Amino acid sequence: MHLLTRLGVFLLKHFPLKGISDVIGVKPAVDDEYIENVRKWREAWHGEMPHNIGDADNPAIPSLQIAKRACALVANNVAVGLESEAQGNESFNKDYQKAVNEVRDDVEATCAVSQIIWRPNVDIENKKVVTVTSEAGSYLPLRYNRLGEMVSVAFIEQQKQKDQHYTLVTKCDFSNGIYSIENKAYKGDATSVSNEVDLTTVESWKDLLPYEEHKASRPWFVELTAPSCESIFDRAMDLIKEADKQDFRLTWENEGGEMAVFASADMFKDVGTKNALNPKASEFKPEIPKGKERLYNVGNYSPTDSKIHIHNPDLRNEGLTFRKNDIKREIEDILGFPRGSLSEAEFAMKTATEVIDGKSNFAVVVQTLRDRLSVALENLAIVMYEVGTAAKLYKKGKFEIVTQFEDFLLTPEQRMTKFKEEWAVYQGAVAMGAMKIEVALAWFMENSPTYYKISEDAINKAKEQLPERLETEY
Repeated sequence: MHLLTRLGVFLLKHFPLKGISDVIGVKPAVDDEYIENVRKWREAWHGEMPHNIGDADNPAIPSLQIAKRACALVANNVAVGLESEAQGNESFNKDYQKAVNEVRDDVEATCAVSQIIWRPNVDIENKKVVTVTSEAGSYLPLRYNRLGEMVSVAFIEQQKQKDQHYTLVTKCDFSNGIYSIENKAYKGDATSVSNEVDLTTVESWKDLLPYEEHKASRPWFVELTAPSCESIFDRAMDLIKEADKQDFRLTWENEGGEMAVFASADMFKDVGTKNALNPKASEFKPEIPKGKERLYNVGNYSPTDSKIHIHNPDLRNEGLTFRKNDIKREIEDILGFPRGSLSEAEFAMKTATEVIDGKSNFAVVVQTLRDRLSVALENLAIVMYEVGTAAKLYKKGKFEIVTQFEDFLLTPEQRMTKFKEEWAVYQGAVAMGAMKIEVALAWFMENSPTYYKISEDAINKAKEQLPERLETEY
């Protein structure tokens, strides 16, 4: 699922919206402001904001990667203990599981750039359905239905051959129960397009054909959107920049305040090489103690100067470090993150109210994304199955998508305690004759603290492993 359309991302980073609109002949459902915001979010996520890059007049300021850490924190909590399977269709479930395995990275991308799209495609060579993930910035939404669901989109890709840039526009549309795909190629430069060219102009596009499906139940692409359709760190962009600058000040303070010894040259042994033209002269080279080259600065001083001058100023580390973590705490507050999740633990100064409020706000973000992810995964399974069935890779049949998560607020010890308590209930049910032993064994094999439904596959597998003497009539 993690085959990201990086070329498309590059294209929309530099490509004017009007140029895209002219190419596809349809006014996009997003404006220039959204495209610009996606660009800024992506730069922050990758630690490549303008101040991180620098220019001729300003040095590059290293990124603390706060934006990435924030997205990773949310994604890790959303995906913890995620289990999603297509019950009732084992062959399809194998392809579906490969998509599910990449969900965590896709959730992080969603948190960063506000939205991703999953687009299942047929891998003819390997006879399976694979899912391509496109991040916001590599496509343009064209139309939404009355429920706010995207039903038409244009995916953009660009390739360069010699000095010529070529742009591929893939328009996917769902109208009146018909799903259609149309591909067009254009030549131009990195920031514009001009004339339409044949798809065979680019080797990797030569086999692309138009397609229509009259039996599609929905668009053959699935969107996953972050809360408020914006990056989760959007409100903290200025503070993220300020945190980077504060850390740079701290680094500068430590480098500028390094201890140094300024010493007269005649205090060192001369180990310089002889001058071949004048044997009596030599190129002066002081012998500095090994490993102390950075400490000593050798120079020529007048007789009135002190032979040695030690530079060892008091550092302002404590104040600078406290301010850096104070900025991080401000970021946690504005994003609704628990104290200490981005700031240093010793500087967190958590109160009972802060802990409760932080976890509560953070839990809302995580739960919202989990709810949206559950719906998106079910829609993805439907689309994958329809794509595979149309390609005659799957036999027609029914299946049920079952998705579950672990409680992200529980510690590992608490999860184990909860599991033991639930396992005791299952054992009691077997002892009372209210449950078959293979059902309890299946639950134990799945080992999920928040288990709420046993898959038929797990029951059958557990039943096969039971010795004959353990078969029960319950």
